[in-house]
Amino acid sequence: MTTKYTDPATFNQNWKNAQYKINQLAVQVGVGNLINRRGQSSALLKEAIYNSLALGWSDARIKDWLGSRAKVNDGIMWGEAGEAWDKLHEIAYLNGMKYSTDWYKRNAVGIASGKGTIETVEDHIRSQAAARFKNFANQIKAGQNAMDLAAPYIKSLSTLLEIPETDVDLFEKHIYNAMAGDHAGQNFPLWQFENYVRNDPRWKKTNNARESMMTVARQVAKDFGMAY
Repeated sequence: MTTKYTDPATFNQNWKNAQYKINQLAVQVGVGNLINRRGQSSALLKEAIYNSLALGWSDARIKDWLGSRAKVNDGIMWGEAGEAWDKLHEIAYLNGMKYSTDWYKRNAVGIASGKGTIETVEDHIRSQAAARFKNFANQIKAGQNAMDLAAPYIKSLSTLLEIPETDVDLFEKHIYNAMAGDHAGQNFPLWQFENYVRNDPRWKKTNNARESMMTVARQVAKDFGMAY
């Protein structure tokens, strides 16, 4: 504050340098750009600059302080926090896990602020997924995604119900049950899984269901000598 009055030129240069650097930190942690088109700082950025220049806060402390003010806008975060946000959503989805918006925000900001890492949070997600899909626990913990491990079930269900594979995921009840196993903790054999899917009312509306029933009808008629 003394410099502001005794050496205005130095003060202004220090302010501009801090303005640029701290605005970059704000972008990194997902707060976004805090400088308007006229080059003016927002109230939040001014406070952060003051904390840096007058109170001597480190960059790490500034990032943590700014990160606590990061927001989720229409399901999106920006900067490094946004990258972490997207990555965590991807890992969770591919392993059949769901978390709250606050959980994603807290961990994304923590990663962008340097308080955590993607790897640590990924290990947490995989540990929970392994507990959910016990028969595939070792593969999931080793880095394989539960979605890839469920590929045979997904392909089978897609074929039987005549829906695109891209519309089938681990949250589909049949896939979830197959991956989670029955009450004895065993996997569903594929043939048993297919019989299970054929009990779904949706299967009766498919072309392959009609063809299957026609095949059975023809065989019955043939057995009674009514068809060749």
